[in-house]
Amino acid sequence: MRPRGEYRPLLLDALSTPGMARELAGRTQISYDVTRRTLDNMCRSGEAAVLYEARVDGVRRPVPVYGRPPEPEAAAECMAALAAMVNEPVGSWADFE
Repeated sequence: MRPRGEYRPLLLDALSTPGMARELAGRTQISYDVTRRTLDNMCRSGEAAVLYEARVDGVRRPVPVYGRPPEPEAAAECMAALAAMVNEPVGSWADFE
């Protein structure tokens, strides 16, 4: 297995506050292309995550906002709450008349 690149620790430090790839490239003084490729690899390995996608003026598609992945306990709580909301009965269809 190859050793990890020298840019990963810099990007991990920069991910303390979420940001887009261009913002993270500016914070770390790494080129945009290298930052984007490293962030993709970090997302694949689980070191970073796409938190949400934001609309940016002048860009057609939504731009991903990267951050540190959520803690497993917090993610489990969110999934449990979501499952409870989905499985909660809404009521009978007769009530909607």
